[in-house]
Amino acid sequence: MTTLNALITKQSGYFDAYLLLGRIYEKEGKKRDAEKIYNAALALERVPESFRKHIRGKLESLKNP
Repeated sequence: MTTLNALITKQSGYFDAYLLLGRIYEKEGKKRDAEKIYNAALALERVPESFRKHIRGKLESLKNP
């Protein structure tokens, strides 16, 4: 996770890093952390709509266990 956080800090436009980190948080049962990272991804500029749609789906799944 440290590597992914560093990657996000250095290259915030690397969208897959957000998705991967969010999935790791989900698997560890850290739903709040997953939600935070997914929301951070949605706040980025120039995010492809397909990515936004996928992230919104991940956020929705966190609300409906």
